[in-house]
Amino acid sequence: MGTHCLAVVMMTWLFIVSALTNTVHAEQQNSVIDSAIDWEWNKSIVNAQKCAEMTSKLPRLTCFDQLFPANQPTLNLALEVAKQLTKRQLAWAVDYPKRWLQLMAWQKKQTNPHLSEFTLTSAGFSEPLITSENNNYWLFATALGQVSRLKDTGRPMLLLSCIDNISRVELLLPEAVDQPRFSVNLTNEKGHFPQQWMSDETGYVVRSGRGLPAVSAMKFMLKSDRFSLRSDNQLIDGLLFETQQLTKAIKPLRDTCSW
Repeated sequence: MGTHCLAVVMMTWLFIVSALTNTVHAEQQNSVIDSAIDWEWNKSIVNAQKCAEMTSKLPRLTCFDQLFPANQPTLNLALEVAKQLTKRQLAWAVDYPKRWLQLMAWQKKQTNPHLSEFTLTSAGFSEPLITSENNNYWLFATALGQVSRLKDTGRPMLLLSCIDNISRVELLLPEAVDQPRFSVNLTNEKGHFPQQWMSDETGYVVRSGRGLPAVSAMKFMLKSDRFSLRSDNQLIDGLLFETQQLTKAIKPLRDTCSW
């Protein structure tokens, strides 16, 4: 599949999603979200989402090439994407990310829903949190602190990971943020560490920069037994995380991402 063909398809896709998002009324969002979770995805769209999530360029291009053969007309392909998006009745525009669904489902199964200790998982476990290739690691912990203002749909969860040798720090929220970028200060008794974080297209996942910015944030987390997030975004401001066990738990992640 040529680069031009792929670009046209993705631009059409993003345009439709943007248009749908702008037409969703606030009173409709809850019902749309509920139905979106249980919606049966069309196979081609599901696979396209998996391709888009790949971080390595060559595997991502190969994935799209296999999914959308070069002999398939670009216009027909774009129209089919539009058809499927419309058929799902705006579900794409407000759907939850896969990581959000997995972690919140895990959280609800815990006997202690306020578990704050960082938990390690990897592709080598019998039931990995997120399916991936070997040598990818995730650490996750539930937020403490000022969360009473949030809806009763779960507590924010911090996800530290090394995926494809790239370090990541992500915060999964029970409510979507409406800011694409905002200031975040990691704070402990020894000081603070300012960063600019960004949200994904859904607003339910916010993150630091990948690579060195994520490594710097994780190194700051290791300096004390707990840290909090201070931010100009009210959904994030005041969240607290315990890190007493983090030094030991994070070692496989550090070894894999070499820092």
